[in-house]
Amino acid sequence: MKFIKTVIITLLVMAILFTGIFMAGRYGWKVFGFRACEEAAITSVDVSESAVTIKGFYPGSFPEGFCGCYTEELGGKLYVGFRFSAVFGIFETGDFHVAIPVEGEIDEVILKTGAGETSIWKKEAATPDDGSSHDTAATEAPTELPTEAPTAAEPVLTLPILDDIDENVIPGISGSSLRAVQVAVRLLDWGVNTGLGADEIGEAAAAWLAAKGDDQALCVEKLELVDYAYQELLTDEADDLLDVAGCADIHRFWGSEPVESIEAIMQAAADQFVGTHDFAAVRSVGTDVKSTVQTVYYYNVERRSNLVVLKVCANGFLYNMARAMAGTVVYAAEGKIAPKDIGAILDSGNRTAAGPTVPPGGLYMTHLWYDDGIDRFECGCEDRFG
Repeated sequence: MKFIKTVIITLLVMAILFTGIFMAGRYGWKVFGFRACEEAAITSVDVSESAVTIKGFYPGSFPEGFCGCYTEELGGKLYVGFRFSAVFGIFETGDFHVAIPVEGEIDEVILKTGAGETSIWKKEAATPDDGSSHDTAATEAPTELPTEAPTAAEPVLTLPILDDIDENVIPGISGSSLRAVQVAVRLLDWGVNTGLGADEIGEAAAAWLAAKGDDQALCVEKLELVDYAYQELLTDEADDLLDVAGCADIHRFWGSEPVESIEAIMQAAADQFVGTHDFAAVRSVGTDVKSTVQTVYYYNVERRSNLVVLKVCANGFLYNMARAMAGTVVYAAEGKIAPKDIGAILDSGNRTAAGPTVPPGGLYMTHLWYDDGIDRFECGCEDRFG
C-alpha cells in the first residue's frame, strides 16, 4: 500500500512538473514581449475594421511548433510578433492563422522581433482631390456639348465559371474535396468549349480576383482546391474520382495527359543550376571575386499554400547569386526562358541573359556547414539536411 502511494505521489509530481514546463514554454515567453519573438514567413494579411488576420508558417528547415503571437496597437500601427518552439514541433506544425482584434483604424502592420521590424502590410494612400472642378464650374463659360453620342464603354469580360467556384467550393468543411471535383468537371467542360484566348482569360480572372478585396486569400484557396481536383481528373484515376464524387455518368470529354504544373517547370529550371558551373551570369555585375565557379548541391522547388519555396545549397554564393537564380527560375515559369536554355546562359556568362534579381524579403539562410560537412552533400545525403 505504501509503495502504491509513493508511485501515485511521484506521478502527480511528474505531472505537475510537466504541466509547468509546458505552460512556461507555451506562454512564459510573453514576459519578454517582442524580444522573444522570431522571424516568421507571412503568406497573407487581411485587415478589416475590427480585426487583422494573418497567415504564415515557421521558415526554418527543422520542425518547430507555433506557440502564439504578441501584439501592440500604437498610433494606427499594429506591431505583431510570433514565437515557435522545437518542443512543440513534435506535436504541432509551425503553420499559423491568427485573428487579432483591433480598437482603431490600422494604417500599417509591422512584424517585430528581437532583431528589428519589417512592414508586412500598409494601407494604400487615398488619391488627393483638390476640388478645382467645383470652384471653376461657376465662373467658366458653359461648354458646348458634343452633338455625337458618347462612345459606349467597352464591356468588361466576365467568367461565370469563377463565380461557380466561389459559390460552391468551401474549403475546410466535410465534402469540400468532392464538391471541388464536381466544379472541376464543369471547369473542364467550359475550357473545352470556350472560344476565349489565354490572355483574355488571364485578364478577366485577374480583374475578378482584384474585385474580391479582403476575400482574395479565401478565393485563392478555393481556386487551389479546384486546381488540385482538375489535375487529378487529368490522370488515369479520373474514373474512380468521378464515381466517388457522384459524377460517374459524366462523359469524359477531355484527355488523360496531365498539364505540366508551374512547380514542375520551376523544378526543371532549378535542376539546370545543380553541379559545378561558372555562375557569372547570375551575380551582380562589377563585384570583384577570385573565381565565379561554384558548386550547387541541390536546388529544390516546393509548394506551400500560395507560396513557392526554393531551397538551394552550395559550397558558396556570389553576391546576389541566390536571388538572381530565383529570378531566372521565375522567368522560366513565366515562359520567358526555357529551362533547357539555362545551361547555355550560364556558359555565356552574360548577366542580361538570365532572369532578374528578386527582392531580398523572402531570402533566409537556414544552415551553414564548414569543410567537414560538404562530404555529406557529395555523397547524396541532401535530403537529411534540406
